[in-house]
Amino acid sequence: MSSTPPDVDHALAYPEPPASPLWHRHRPQVRPLTPEQQRRNREVLALAQRPPPVIFFAVLQEGRWPPGPA
Repeated sequence: MSSTPPDVDHALAYPEPPASPLWHRHRPQVRPLTPEQQRRNREVLALAQRPPPVIFFAVLQEGRWPPGPA
């Protein structure tokens, strides 16, 4: 029997843990949007792209709320 310890890395003696589910490439198919969801998305997008109301610009210019004379 040898008096030197075996050259074994015990950290590698066990299998690797299973991969995270986030690493898997096969994901479930995405469900298409219904016509109602598409319509709602178009409405919200159009609303978000409109310029802000005029009172908002007054607040930006004066730097206080409510806008108007001090």
